[in-house]
Amino acid sequence: MALTPNDAIPLRRPTGDSLSTEIFRQLKEQIETGEFLVGEKLPSEARLTERFGVSRTVVREAVAALRAEGLAVSQQGAGVFVQAPKVSPMEMFRPADPSKTYTVIELMELRTAVEVEAASLAAARLTPENDDLIHQALNRLVATFHANEDIAVPDLALHIAIANCTGNSRFPMFLELLEREMSPFKKHHGIHTNRSLVFVEEHTDIVLAISARDPQAARDAMRTHLERSQIRYRDLLREALA
Repeated sequence: MALTPNDAIPLRRPTGDSLSTEIFRQLKEQIETGEFLVGEKLPSEARLTERFGVSRTVVREAVAALRAEGLAVSQQGAGVFVQAPKVSPMEMFRPADPSKTYTVIELMELRTAVEVEAASLAAARLTPENDDLIHQALNRLVATFHANEDIAVPDLALHIAIANCTGNSRFPMFLELLEREMSPFKKHHGIHTNRSLVFVEEHTDIVLAISARDPQAARDAMRTHLERSQIRYRDLLREALA
């Protein structure tokens, strides 16, 4: 939940810690708990100064510490924005912490990069057999939606079917890995697959573009769907944390 202009934040400064260190700790905690989401702009320097009741120099030191730790990045003329923490290469192979709200956004950004290309390759390499399979998967998704049942399983099945159309087994394997990472997070926060008609229409657009063997249209349709999904997840996160 983002801070409002009138919020005041009491400093919990242990003996010996500087003001800037405590402000850094509190801002870091808000990022890690999702009060500030990845990609979100932090309050201005003036607003932070007012809320914490400290000088601008202290705020600048705290924000500099966030940047040094890889939790924030400055964009000239735009402000300071939250970014996902930097991790070591081995971190990719460790289970994600479902309490860290930035995790699902990280995974969805990664998924977007992979699936957009997968959709393009699927359209370029589509066989008649795979064309039948993605239409069958879409039909199951639509039928489950209209039956008012949980569409998480047929949703994933359709994305896996599209990934299989690439002829590259790494794509479906990668999607299954991402889903295993995202599932504990969604369960932890009570987040469910979107049930709006728009969600179904987005999948229909993807399948039709692939079936038409149009790589660019398939890429665009998949990107539109996954970027909108990121927005929907951000909204659900805010509701869960409210």
